[in-house]
Order: sequence, then structure tokens, then C-alpha cells
Amino acid sequence: MRTGERSRNLIYPWTYALAVFVACETLASASALAAQEWQFEQKHHHSGLHKFYIAAKEVKIVNINLGYQLVSKTPSWDVNIFRTDDKVICTLPRTQYYKEQAFHPENLRLNKFPVVKTEEFLGAKTTVYRGPHHDDWVATFKDVPVEVYDLITAYYKSPPVDGVVLKSYKPSVKRPAKKKLASMWIDEHESGTRLLASKLKESPYNAADFAVPKGFKKVMDMKVVTTSVEGRREADSIIEQLGVGETLGNTGGKK
Repeated sequence: MRTGERSRNLIYPWTYALAVFVACETLASASALAAQEWQFEQKHHHSGLHKFYIAAKEVKIVNINLGYQLVSKTPSWDVNIFRTDDKVICTLPRTQYYKEQAFHPENLRLNKFPVVKTEEFLGAKTTVYRGPHHDDWVATFKDVPVEVYDLITAYYKSPPVDGVVLKSYKPSVKRPAKKKLASMWIDEHESGTRLLASKLKESPYNAADFAVPKGFKKVMDMKVVTTSVEGRREADSIIEQLGVGETLGNTGGKK
């Protein structure tokens, strides 16, 4: 073997190994850049403050007022609803959660309504749709699937939409001076901002943000979880005084 051939045989394996290493590093870097999550808060005119975490394969919602959290992720998209204060958890199939929330994903989607305009809101591009009752600013996020969007709208018991409603505004409507609305309808139909997002930010994906806790007491009724500890105590007290059945905190539970 000639000296030049021997040198080439020694160099080529190292060159190939270096190329493979660089390619792997490039793919890893691209994957790291693609693995993102978005966080934002929303203030709802009726239910108060909520925090959201969304990513390509999962979603988490924190009900700040009532103190419970919801996590759903691929592949099953089961809905895990839990509290960290008294460590209870309820896990429901997605279809059952939809039923509990009276949510119908097959209904007409908000995206089919007329487009008013496109507008940047909180740094995100939104499309403003005009529905029968209010205008909605809808944003979509890279690689986030419809399952995430549907979980959010089901949580709010709202009509389905391909995206996240970052703002919802009810224009004022002139009504006859003598016409009075029943009090139960005032909150839903009064003019003004119904839903408003804030603190929207994009950051590298963090699996811990979507973790489902282990070792919590399992319950079958999601109301046990979505009701605050204080609310359950009040309800239990009334039930015990009336003697009409099991207390709310003890229904359907198992270790």
C-alpha cells in the first residue's frame, strides 16, 4: 500500500465520524429549537383568572381562583384534574370530560364566522372573527394540535375554535329603554371585554410544566376536585346537617 493511500484511509473514517457528529448536533439543536411551549394568563369576565401552558403534545390549565389544575396530553388525551392543597385527582377520558362540559367539537367552529381583520395582539398574530354575540381574537401556535385548542374551549364551555381566543369583546347594543333582562343573563350578554389574555410568552419546552402528580387520592367525580376545599367543607356541613347523603369530599373516592 502506498503511503498516500494509507493516509487517506486513516483520514476518511475520522472525516466521516466528524460529519456524523456535526449532523447529529445540528439535528439536536433544531429539535431543541422546535420544542417550545407557550404560557399566558386569561381573565374571564365571570370565572376569574386562569393560567395556560400549551405545547405540541400537551396542555395544562390552572384555575387560580378555585385552586385546581388540568393536564391533558397525547396519545390518549385523558383529562387529569387535580388539586395540590388536599392532593386529590380525577382522571376522565376526553369524551367524558367533553360531556361533563357540554362541549361538542363537531359543532360549527368559530373560524367559519366572518373575519373582521387581522391584528397583532401580545406579540401574536390574531384573526378577529365576528360571531353572533361578540368579536374574538384567535391565535394559533406552531405545531399545536386541535386537541389542545378543544380542551381549552371545553374548559370554558365555549364553542369550538381552531386556535386560542386571546380576547373576546361584546360590542354595545342599543336596547329599548323599557326592556329589562333577567339578572341571570346580564353577565353573559352585557357589553365589554368578556375574556382577555396577558403575559403571553414563548419559552423552551419544560416537561415539568405538564407533569401529572403521583400518589394523589383518586376520585370519580370531577366536582370533588373543581370545588375549593372551603366550598366542599361548607357543602359537607350542609349535607351533614340535612342528613341527605355522603359528603362531597368522600364521594366516589379510592386509594
